[in-house]
Amino acid sequence: MSNTRHAPAGAPFRQERFSSSKVYDKALPGNLVAKRAKLIVCPEDRALVCFLQQLSHCEGGVERVAHNTASMFPGKIGMLIGDIADFLRRLCLDPEIDIGKLGVGHYRNLLKSLYEYRHAHIKRAENELASTSVSLKVYEDLKFALATKSLVIIEGLERMGKSVTARNFCALHPGQAIYISLESGSDETSFFRTFAKALGTACSTQCKTNDMRLRVEDMLQEVHLMLVIDEAHFLWPQIARARRAPSRVDWVRTALVDYGVPVALISTPQFDRQCEIYEKHIGWNARQIKGRVALHTLLPSILPEADLKAIAKHMLPEADAATLLRLIGFAQASDDYVAGIERILKRVSYFAHQ
Repeated sequence: MSNTRHAPAGAPFRQERFSSSKVYDKALPGNLVAKRAKLIVCPEDRALVCFLQQLSHCEGGVERVAHNTASMFPGKIGMLIGDIADFLRRLCLDPEIDIGKLGVGHYRNLLKSLYEYRHAHIKRAENELASTSVSLKVYEDLKFALATKSLVIIEGLERMGKSVTARNFCALHPGQAIYISLESGSDETSFFRTFAKALGTACSTQCKTNDMRLRVEDMLQEVHLMLVIDEAHFLWPQIARARRAPSRVDWVRTALVDYGVPVALISTPQFDRQCEIYEKHIGWNARQIKGRVALHTLLPSILPEADLKAIAKHMLPEADAATLLRLIGFAQASDDYVAGIERILKRVSYFAHQ
């Protein structure tokens, strides 16, 4: 076995000596948890396991989940935080644990507390979004995709609230839906690393592109987590003229949709136009992807005054009627809608703190 990761006592300080520290390796690997989740029959139990895996990649990891659960339900669980954390890891990885037969006592109380902990996350997310005609439409389309395991496309102009609704939907369905925002560029390594980071599969700089892609595919095909892909127009090659098939779009179809993975694409209005371009210039068969779209929604280009009022009220609950009217008027005059309200409130908050 190579000893290049070890250094004798008193050796000169080198930063990379600490790269293998266990402190950096506490999160639960998504592809292994997916294999465990696939064996769980009850959808709620499966969502709980996937939810815990997602939290393990957040700040504090499994230990923080254990601490928060014990703090929320003092005296109910009757276990030390370290023992709770160890059990959570086993619950997410050990196929021998039958969640439905945990019996009574500490483990049963812990399981009930974990369900309540997940429910508390959902309740918190319910108050994080203003209810508008756009948010209701986006939410219903995403709900349809999750329930039917379908591909849906939601297109709308920027700053209309579709992205914040997509994030909120995933927060309302922890362990069932994952939010991903794509970046520009044609780098396939960065593309698959975005998915791997969101899912909690291996994504270090040493990972090869193909390895990351295979892990992402294996996890999603095993457990059928819903992917909500924002900025989905970056699935199309960012080039002036079509020269080859859009590999990212084909990957979504062949590796995800064809395996029953629910997918929602949130994008600016250009899907049909891009399909026509690739059909015309390289003879790409756009019917392969169009035929799998179960729902294609084009959001309105103008937010009604009622929506702007709801957003302004949500962002500034203490505002009186006159202030709300000014915010609505500014949003309409700036033609930025939600961004206009956010911008002026940031300025007001800044000056208030001065």
